[in-house]
Amino acid sequence: MTSLVTGCDSIVTLNVSENPTLTSTTDTTVCDTELPFDWNGLTFTAGGSQTTTLTSLVTGCDSIVTLNVSENPTLTSTTDTTVCDTELPFDWNGLTFTAAGSQTTTLTSLVTGCDSIVTLNVTENPTLTSTTDQTICDNQLPFSWNGLTFTAAGSQTATLTSLVTGCDSLATLNLSVNSTLLSSTDTTVCDTEVPFDWNGLTFTGASSQTASLLSSTGCDSLATLNVTMNPTLTSTTDTTVCDTELPFDWNGLTFTAAGSQTTTLTSLVTGCDSIVTLNVSENPTLTSTTDTTVCDTELPFDWNGLTFTAGGSQTTTLTSLVTGCDSIVTLNVSENPTLTSTTDTTVCDTELPFDWNGLTFTAGGSQTTTLTSLVTGCDSIVTLNVSENPTLTSTTDTTVCDTELPFDWNGLTFTAARKSDDDLDKFGYRL
Repeated sequence: MTSLVTGCDSIVTLNVSENPTLTSTTDTTVCDTELPFDWNGLTFTAGGSQTTTLTSLVTGCDSIVTLNVSENPTLTSTTDTTVCDTELPFDWNGLTFTAAGSQTTTLTSLVTGCDSIVTLNVTENPTLTSTTDQTICDNQLPFSWNGLTFTAAGSQTATLTSLVTGCDSLATLNLSVNSTLLSSTDTTVCDTEVPFDWNGLTFTGASSQTASLLSSTGCDSLATLNVTMNPTLTSTTDTTVCDTELPFDWNGLTFTAAGSQTTTLTSLVTGCDSIVTLNVSENPTLTSTTDTTVCDTELPFDWNGLTFTAGGSQTTTLTSLVTGCDSIVTLNVSENPTLTSTTDTTVCDTELPFDWNGLTFTAGGSQTTTLTSLVTGCDSIVTLNVSENPTLTSTTDTTVCDTELPFDWNGLTFTAARKSDDDLDKFGYRL
């Protein structure tokens, strides 16, 4: 060869080395979301193996390469979780829950590095509330409950954790306090009933004692019993019975005649023994006679069941208003006849009409009426004969001196002489 430097011959020797065609196999995994997948002019639309010829960057020769592609699918998952309402709003993988519900997001799988579509279903547990009513005795104060302390009756609320949901639970306690009951009872016993027992107490006479009992509420009850003692009563009663009422029974006693007897009874006032004595006096049957007079117009006449059609005597048995016993009474009845009388009288004609004992006379004449006699009290038929006297007229002439005027006569006063009838005017008046 000719040297490029000298232009002279140059003897050169070439040593040739042979590079073989390279072959290689590569395994790779892609996500299904990355398909179709391109590699060195190859396109994978799914997992599989493909071969291509490349130029080696090292030898510059052909390099036959095979790519084995594995496809990872997109993962899906659903998760259920429960949160307390006090934990809302609740954040999870970029999602925010303000209430129960379902939301979905796309994440990257830590295993495959591919997409993972995850759904979270959130259930909300509410804050539980409860109210408890409880009653205690006042001697149990102060009273503790779930960290609360009560020094008196009232309501308080505590925040607890529910054993069921693990969430807050608002528990309210309404506390009632039963006080120690105080009672006082008054009772009366008979002196024959002592010693007297009551709720473990013994009374030997009138006094007051207090016992500590358990009330219907389960609390202490201080009960005081005031005992009054009634003595055995004694009394004496006097009574009078009719002789017709003997034999006479009274509270188990029998009297066949007047006298005194004693028995033991129960007092209606105290309920205790009462030693009573009854003194019985005996009233005899009374007898009496009464005289009375009736008018003949009053017959027939009834008296205490007796009927008289004329004067006479009858006897009946009554009850004495004084003794209350039988009284045998006799009534002697006398009969007064109806009286008649006639009276003559004279009246002036100026007195007519004339009234007399209910009769009216407008002129002389006779009229009859029935009156009551002031003597017997019975009817009296009286007749009045009336004679009428007429009014008399007279004229007297007299002469007086003018010096005697004015002149009085029988209530009349003359201041001048009376004029004659000739001195009258046409109307009758004096001129």
